Parts: sequence; C-alpha cells; structure tokens
Amino acid sequence: MARRLVPASQGAVSGGPSYSASAAGVTVPSGVLPPASVGTVPGPSKGPWAITTQSLNIEGRRMPRGYVKTQDASLSAASGTYTFNGTWVPAIITANRSLVKSYDAYTTSSFQQGQKFEIIAQSADGDGFAYGTVGSGCLGPFPKVVTNQEYYNRIPWDDSLHTEFTSGVECANFALVTSAYGNMQSHDQHEYMSESNAATFMWPLQKGSFLNPSDKHIITPQGGGPGYYIWGPYNTEKETMSQIISWIDSIATHLSKLPYTDKAWYYYSTGTLASIPGNVDIDHGNTVIADDTGLMNYDKSVHDFT
Repeated sequence: MARRLVPASQGAVSGGPSYSASAAGVTVPSGVLPPASVGTVPGPSKGPWAITTQSLNIEGRRMPRGYVKTQDASLSAASGTYTFNGTWVPAIITANRSLVKSYDAYTTSSFQQGQKFEIIAQSADGDGFAYGTVGSGCLGPFPKVVTNQEYYNRIPWDDSLHTEFTSGVECANFALVTSAYGNMQSHDQHEYMSESNAATFMWPLQKGSFLNPSDKHIITPQGGGPGYYIWGPYNTEKETMSQIISWIDSIATHLSKLPYTDKAWYYYSTGTLASIPGNVDIDHGNTVIADDTGLMNYDKSVHDFT
C-alpha cells in the first residue's frame, strides 16, 4: 500500500510556479521551458545554471528486541527464556545529492522545490501474520520510504561558488555478522532484507542467547543508529506520522555527520552509519563494526512534510 506524506497535488516551494503537464509525458514547473529532450527553446535564459538535486530511500524489516532473562543447563537438559522489550527497524539507506551545470533554457531566474516522500507499507510480515490495519501514519512490519519528489534548486551558475559533483551512498543502520571462534565476519546486509520473516532474528545477541555463533546475526555499529524503536508488542496503532517524520530526519542527521574517528570514546561516537558490508574494527580490544559511512553533504532542511 502506497501513501504520500504530502497531498497528491504538487507545488513549488516558497511561492514558486505551480506544476503542469508538458509534451512527451514529462512534467515540468510552469515558467520553465522544457529540457532539450522535449525541445529546448533558444533564448537569452539558457544559463549556465547551477542545479542541485537530492533524494533519500529507506527500506527496513522490523524485528524483536530483547534479552535472555533466565537460562538453566545441566548434563541432562537445557532451557532458557527471553524478555521481550519491543521492536526496532534495521534498514538499508540510499541517498544521493548532486550539483550539475546546465545550459537548458528557462523563463524564470531561479526555481526551488522541496523533497517529498511516499510510504509503501504492508500490514503482514513474511509469514502472513498481520499486526493491525495499515492506515495513515503507519509503516507496518516491512517499512519502506521513497523520495517521490526530489529536492530541486536552480540558480544562476557562479564560477566562484559552484563546482559540479555527483555523490551517493548505500549504507545501513545495522551490520549482519557471524562471530564463530571469536572471529567476527561481516556480511552483506541485503541478505537480511531478503528474509521472509525478520522475527527469526533477536537483538541484541548476548551470552546465553542459544544462537549458534556461526549463524548470521545483527549488531549495530559503534555509535548506534536511528532504529525507530517501539516498546512492547508491536501493532500498527502504535505508529504515528510524527514518529515516521522523526525517523526519516534522524537517518538524515546520521547521514550528514562526520565519520567516527575518536576511538578513545567510541561509546560517544558521532554516529554515522555502517557500510555494506560493515567494516570490522578493533577498539580497546573489542571487535566492533565501524560507523564510518554517510553522505556529509546531505541536507535534511529541504525535507518537505507539509
């Protein structure tokens, strides 16, 4: 089920021109001459222009959070119980930002539109268990958020200010590892995304969890990460639009932070995100996954949730 975070009608930011359809199925802002693929109109407003764009997509699988409460083992039997605290969302994040120089013709001196998002949600997990009705302000057990309108900003090009660049990253707020015989191995987090039922994983892993260390399990990078925690048993009624907006902005904040460098204080890391697969690091004798990946020029201030 797909829903917009904003009304379906689109409009320019800060009093800019409204949207209208154009030839060849291409949609452009009114007051903007079509790009070359639709037939650029020669004229005095051919630039050059500095055009900045930005996008962000997030895909996750909600999973349980808890710990081993009791365990008992003898030469004849073994047992253990978990305490269930709640759920959180390990997620893969894809972000892009670019600035290009354009000589396309436009009838306005500048134009800007905010970055808008769409929720793609479902009410059931991979085993078909439903957790309530998916309505407005709900991501469900398999959350997915996509940019359905890129941030776009066009201003006149200034050689003293502008340099073309294209930047992008695919990263995660978690790592997928095995840790047999004390040797941590990192694996591609996409494997977790392909699991039919994310609840087969329990986080955090700890001594006595009865998990074979050769099995793949999830840990967070050194500085943690934005996890969209919900305490207690999960159902869709516990979600709100304000929580979702906060989660999106929190991921954006982590994307733009400086990479972690101060190993003397790794518990107080600046907390970016993990690469895919995560980079194994040693810190004060502890084997950890580095929080060393992000997109420093990502700007969450252009998010538009209106």
